[in-house]
Amino acid sequence: MRTENPESHPLQLAEMVAVIAHEFRNPLTGIRAAIEMVGRHLPAPSTERMVIEEILERIDRLDAVVDDLLTFAESPEPHWCPVALEPVLNDVIHSLGERHAAEFRILAHPTLPLVRGDEALLRTVFLNLLTNAVHAGGDRGVVEISFATEPSRVSVSIADHGPGFSTAAREALFRPFFTTKARGTGLGLPTARRLVELHGGRLAIESGADGASVVVTLPSAA
Repeated sequence: MRTENPESHPLQLAEMVAVIAHEFRNPLTGIRAAIEMVGRHLPAPSTERMVIEEILERIDRLDAVVDDLLTFAESPEPHWCPVALEPVLNDVIHSLGERHAAEFRILAHPTLPLVRGDEALLRTVFLNLLTNAVHAGGDRGVVEISFATEPSRVSVSIADHGPGFSTAAREALFRPFFTTKARGTGLGLPTARRLVELHGGRLAIESGADGASVVVTLPSAA
């Protein structure tokens, strides 16, 4: 039996994913609204109200999966402008800090030049990568962020202290839908790499016994 590589037909795959994601989104929105309406008529606290909140949480997880699918399938048109990386990273860290107890450490660095990019797309890149790092190191782990500069380029390194990746996993990390997590779409890294390459940059992964690190290198604006 012949098995097709999911990367061999990227356009067809992206179109299929987009259709499926849109077909899921509308019913999910309607189901969530109906469940919320039921919940408003239940006393709090109560067992029934707790069940409603659990259902809403699971719907939100499904909605996040749909977001991942749509982001992967889209072919964005970047709005180029000079972007300061630190505010973008701080914004993402603040958002993740509201949901996770992980500690984020931004290491000392030189003054960073602006990069040429699309701020919203770069936010998606770092949200995916930092979320992966949090999951790898455990919800109360430490994620370290460091920077390096070279002529016309800026690099951001995101390191966790998780188990790292096996050789087999490293070879498949950028394959759509491949994941080492119990929950996940396997689209975070492929999407991040595609968006980084859209910016004329590169994304590399290093892994060892003390964890993994992802390095994003982007062209500076100057």
